[in-house]
Amino acid sequence: MNKEQIVDKVKEAALNKVVQIIGGILVSMILGFASGRSSVSAPEKDVICHDFKEDISRLSSQLDNVRGECIVEKRSLANKVKNEFEQICNDRVRDAIDDAEFNSNIHCPICVARGYCQ
Repeated sequence: MNKEQIVDKVKEAALNKVVQIIGGILVSMILGFASGRSSVSAPEKDVICHDFKEDISRLSSQLDNVRGECIVEKRSLANKVKNEFEQICNDRVRDAIDDAEFNSNIHCPICVARGYCQ
């Protein structure tokens, strides 16, 4: 291909409507970015730091709330497990009392502590 053929191909492409639209969009984007960048001043350090401090304090408060909820949930679950184990222990003591022979030195303090006898 010689130079004339290349120039003819470029002219054909330039006259193509799709190429014109795409070129117009690219030029508009470049000019829009350049004009926006030149019209806006660089942000000040105080503004950026203030935004970061606000974000950090907001995230810290959210984290504190979640930690509080987690502690409440853990306590609730721990109490539930404790109550289940107490129930199991009480059942075992009842079974042991039913099967045990009466010994006033051992049996009665347990019964009194559990509220079975006086």
